[in-house]
Amino acid sequence: MAIAILTRWSMTYWPYHEWLADSTDELHLFTAAAKLDLPEPERDRALARYASVHTYDNLERNARALLDIADLARQKPLKALVAQAEWDIGWAGGLRDRLRIPGQDQASALAYKNKLMMKEHLRAAGLPTASYRRVETILDVYDHANQYGYPLVVKPTSAGGAIGVVFIDNREQLDAFAEPGLAPRIETPPDLMVEGFIEGRQYIVDGLVLDGKLVFCWPSAYIGAPTDYHAGGRHLAAVMIEADHPLRARLQEITRAVLGALPSPRTFPFHAEFYHTPDDRLVVGEIGSRTGGARIDDMYNPIFGVQSLNRAWVRYDAGLDPGVESFDDVECARSRGVAGWITFSPQPGLVRRLPSSPEDPRVNFRLTARTGMRLVEPVHSGDFFASAVVTGTSFSEVEARINRLADWFWNNTEIAGDGPAPLTKEKASAFS
Repeated sequence: MAIAILTRWSMTYWPYHEWLADSTDELHLFTAAAKLDLPEPERDRALARYASVHTYDNLERNARALLDIADLARQKPLKALVAQAEWDIGWAGGLRDRLRIPGQDQASALAYKNKLMMKEHLRAAGLPTASYRRVETILDVYDHANQYGYPLVVKPTSAGGAIGVVFIDNREQLDAFAEPGLAPRIETPPDLMVEGFIEGRQYIVDGLVLDGKLVFCWPSAYIGAPTDYHAGGRHLAAVMIEADHPLRARLQEITRAVLGALPSPRTFPFHAEFYHTPDDRLVVGEIGSRTGGARIDDMYNPIFGVQSLNRAWVRYDAGLDPGVESFDDVECARSRGVAGWITFSPQPGLVRRLPSSPEDPRVNFRLTARTGMRLVEPVHSGDFFASAVVTGTSFSEVEARINRLADWFWNNTEIAGDGPAPLTKEKASAFS
């Protein structure tokens, strides 16, 4: 038997050769050459674990990988198809249907990926969502504004990472949005939807379902918003809420209802977003059948002992022990505290100076840039060149530590002439 692995992620941080080291099946890797980023000779040892390695240019658009995986399936039976990136879930489901491979099928993948389909499922289950409709012409946005008022949010139905999200506050902004057109030609239907804007704080809920059982489900609160990168936001963060937070149980309950409203695979991690309104309602934003971005895959290890959601997921699909022990998530959070993450968005320019890792056991810091590298503007909210997981005993403690870390990072980072101005009056020499 064989396992096909398609990944657009770095081999350093998504080490399938390690996660599936004890598998007796052939492993076949489909990736971009730039993602084979381990140093020699470690890279050669990792690649030796694969029966074949296929590399592609522009993997975001290159569809040859689908043909090559289909060819592989003609040569030998596939036990599993691994495709864990948000953008690959839909086509992977269709390929599983075609090749009769176990795992998430296309109907489930589309329900979790296409925001219009998702909201139809949620509406049918009676769950609260923003007002919404499909956008086929600018008149659909116009009608939505006339029916529900401003502000509005227009977004692609199947994109991720806050790509293409546009806020429209009034008629003048609607005119400006209409001016360049919604698609390459005016008669071409755009892949867009429009929603009413939901006022309130945004929360995320991450978790893991293994063989139909909800293993854990935990809410966090954003510090900032994923769409901030559109306006030049320099970092994004989130912190787990505490076990006794008044919204913890309510967010877990509505997440279970969302999972029950959608056609779900037997095993998958999930990443959901909700809004808590000023009148104390919880409104469903969206949910993905994959691990959240940023450092979410690392954040839960110090609290729940889950080494990696992605590792557990791929090992289950490969027929191996996922390595996740049974635990009580509420008691773990009460006894071990909470964690948070922060990501630093690239600022255009040449990297001239970067800080060293802070010597603090409560901060797991990671740099993916180096001096001499030229950075470009971020293309989505999950695009970052440095990040950290931060732990502490309470939400307020972790939030304060993250804020200090952000000040320290930017005050010790220099990016050409376009780098950020200091956030404090004096440069910080160390983080504490």
